[in-house]
Amino acid sequence: MDTSLPSITTEGLLIPMSRSSRNNLKDFPIWIRNKRWLVRFVKSSQISRYSYGECDWPQTRNPKIFVRKNLSDAQLLNTTIHEILHAVRPELCEEAVLETANVITASLRKMGINLDCGKQIRKTNTTKRKKRG
Repeated sequence: MDTSLPSITTEGLLIPMSRSSRNNLKDFPIWIRNKRWLVRFVKSSQISRYSYGECDWPQTRNPKIFVRKNLSDAQLLNTTIHEILHAVRPELCEEAVLETANVITASLRKMGINLDCGKQIRKTNTTKRKKRG
């Protein structure tokens, strides 16, 4: 099965994170099914070289979600959503999680969700008006 991220046709809507912002990504707790999970942004060397992220089993005592912090903005957003979906709905097959994460990622990007601080941005009109003269 091809697990690569399909192209998302919303270029220009997402403000890229600077390298320093990406290095300062903060781990955060999240409550899923009445259990506290920790989402951690880690170096590539800290998880399997074959994955962008990993999710513990829900039965784990202190479950964690790991996401590589050196991914592109789209991959970082998609992978975080993907791994959270695994935690929320562990019964879903990989194909269902992949498709759902891709749809949510594309929708958020079309809304202009900014990874850097969570704010929405406006798409600016770059066409120039002709001067009347």
